Amino acid sequence: MTIAPIGYYIEPSPFVTRFDWDWDVFDTDSLVDTAKNGHVECLRCAIENGARCDARVLLANPDIQHDAVVQYLRTLLANSELNPKPEDPVDRLRRAQTAIDDVSEHIPEGTYLETMNALGEAHRRVRPRRDDD
Repeated sequence: MTIAPIGYYIEPSPFVTRFDWDWDVFDTDSLVDTAKNGHVECLRCAIENGARCDARVLLANPDIQHDAVVQYLRTLLANSELNPKPEDPVDRLRRAQTAIDDVSEHIPEGTYLETMNALGEAHRRVRPRRDDD
């Protein structure tokens, strides 16, 4: 793993195609500091290589003022809204269960139990139980 000493900026190189860094170690504070200091290329490199980033959190930070960084984050946000990630099927099933629970007093008990059992079966098919659960 290659790590630059604190305070040094690594210039992007056309000859470097992949860094051997663990991008998961870039927490929100690291990305905020990178964005606050205007290092848009470092921010872009980290995000493109798997660093987890919520562009809304960074854009909401009043300390992030660099035009290039703000433009890049707005582009990320616009692209994510145009191409939303597919929703997790388990989340859909949980939302359906919550919706049915909300109106359960207006549904006959047999229908409620049948529906909840069907949702439970769908959940087990989507995410099977492990032996250690």
